Amino acid sequence: MGRDQGAKYTLVGEDETSRETLGTRRRLGKRMAVVASIALCDADRLVPLIEEGKGFMLKTYPLLIEDGGDLVVSWEGQASYTLTSRDYLTLSCGPTTGDGDYLLKKGVKDSDATDHSVRFSELYMMRCNYTAVYFNYDEKSDKFKAIAKVQAAMKEPIETPKHGHLSLTDDETAMAILFNSGTSKTPMVKYGENPQDLKFHAEGTTTTYGADDLCHEPANVLGQRAFRDPGFMHTVIMTDLKPDTYYYYQYGHEEHALSRVRRFKSRPPKSSKYANFIAYADMGAYVEPGSASTAGRVYEDVMGGGYDSFLLHFGDISYARSVGYIWDQFFHLIEPYANFIAYADMGAPW
Repeated sequence: MGRDQGAKYTLVGEDETSRETLGTRRRLGKRMAVVASIALCDADRLVPLIEEGKGFMLKTYPLLIEDGGDLVVSWEGQASYTLTSRDYLTLSCGPTTGDGDYLLKKGVKDSDATDHSVRFSELYMMRCNYTAVYFNYDEKSDKFKAIAKVQAAMKEPIETPKHGHLSLTDDETAMAILFNSGTSKTPMVKYGENPQDLKFHAEGTTTTYGADDLCHEPANVLGQRAFRDPGFMHTVIMTDLKPDTYYYYQYGHEEHALSRVRRFKSRPPKSSKYANFIAYADMGAYVEPGSASTAGRVYEDVMGGGYDSFLLHFGDISYARSVGYIWDQFFHLIEPYANFIAYADMGAPW
């Protein structure tokens, strides 16, 4: 597994190496996503109107976005306006508060752009459709005008369970699975000692929160890079587990969307004197240097190094700092190993 800062590494779950039917390769991106600041400073130069020029249109590739995948937005046709080197495209997901509210921004002359396209990298499931808008600069008015837009949906439905992570409970014979999705439908888990026979079944609880539940600005300010709909958080508890035993499980929403089959090891018996665990602190998401390399090393130790008792994260988690979508990035980063081992945290969540 490569660990250089400029590469991507591919993570393969233990259930994926032997059973193609239980999943395909999972990818954790080591290339840091390009994060553009909100262009509120240019808000007075934006004209909030979209008029597609005759024959001018945007297209996306792929048509459906993989979780963590890239999106190329291209343009073609004759525009009613003169295209300039100052033109740019924005990308948002879900409702916006205006033209100056977006997740990412790419100029048509950015270093990774082509003559007729730009690339938005490492986009995650955020339970909404992505929207790209082309802004054209008008020299006479010194304003930018939105002249075309296009939407792209995720490949997976919004009901798909994401952010999966295991947690210990007060019951020594139990293990909780927590996950996120875009639906409030009843969460469930199927589990058993045989991956082909998940004979036990449990249902759980669901919760969510809104901007009004948060104390003050900037956490409760609506925006693409501020508070955004977090979806629904689900908790399901697997009970009556034998000690020190491998269990296979699958979680999600019955008849809607289920995760791949995963595996975990239950708690050791009370008589056990030793535990192999991992502990670290101060881990962010992709915007924090070193977070992806830490995730890669932890994954190796969990999946092949025998550190499968639990993981302890001492705090300073994700560094979201009121930027809601960072939580989606963070859970995407840790999910490949957090649903194989109990993930415990303490301290400041940031």
